[in-house]
Amino acid sequence: MPQPDEKPVKIDEVADRLGVSTQTIGRWAKNNGLPAFRPGGHGRGSVFYFYLSEVKEWWEKQRV
Repeated sequence: MPQPDEKPVKIDEVADRLGVSTQTIGRWAKNNGLPAFRPGGHGRGSVFYFYLSEVKEWWEKQRV
């Protein structure tokens, strides 16, 4: 759950922070449970947005 005053970020910021491509982030969001949302619907061309607190929590769960 995002922090009360947390602003969503775009896919490129998440990719930069995790050191992977935007394509990888998109794939993780679609197939691997990376928390993301698409404002206004789920159209194919829609842009993913993320809350960094949710990304961090998901990332930490992926560690082995």
